[in-house]
Amino acid sequence: MFRTGRIWLALATTALFQASVFAAFSYFSPLLTRVAGLDPDAVPLALVGFGVGAFVGVTVGGRIADRNLFGNLLGSLAATAASLLLLAAVASVPWAAVGAVLLVGMSAFSIAGALNARVFQIAADAPTLAASMNTAAFNVGNAVGPALGGAVIALGLGYRAPLFVGVALVLGAVATALVAMRREGIRVRRAAPSAGPVVTVPAEACCAAD
Repeated sequence: MFRTGRIWLALATTALFQASVFAAFSYFSPLLTRVAGLDPDAVPLALVGFGVGAFVGVTVGGRIADRNLFGNLLGSLAATAASLLLLAAVASVPWAAVGAVLLVGMSAFSIAGALNARVFQIAADAPTLAASMNTAAFNVGNAVGPALGGAVIALGLGYRAPLFVGVALVLGAVATALVAMRREGIRVRRAAPSAGPVVTVPAEACCAAD
């Protein structure tokens, strides 16, 4: 499984994406209290909003990924970058910042199903190993993202800075996803004006679904 570049691109996409989310999420509390001016007692409620958004994102994103895996990947990455930029723009307005936090949760977690499905698709003959490696990639992101977010705060760039770190890492994840698509001849297109985006995948890139 590890002799092919496909799996490493998929794992890199997972790690970069996860790093982007947690570079921002790890510093939501000081962002909300010191920039938005939210009462510290209200921060847990704002994070509940993030969790609600994540639940909605996982539910909806998983259904989309079933029909259009790379469309879900790219769409979720774009939505995550947009929601992080929105949060940076409205961070000084308490109610708007809380709403943007919910949107970050929704957009970020809408990709979870696609990231896992992609790894399973590549490593169909070793699903348990694939699952463990993708979990490891998520945890690499969990470690790297907060470290980078903390580094820009330590440089004196402020509590909005981790949001821009998150956007940069999202762009890295977009790059690895596009490289994977190019290598495998996969493209996202519209089959008809009334149809949603679909993914064209060569037969050798697929695995048995049933």
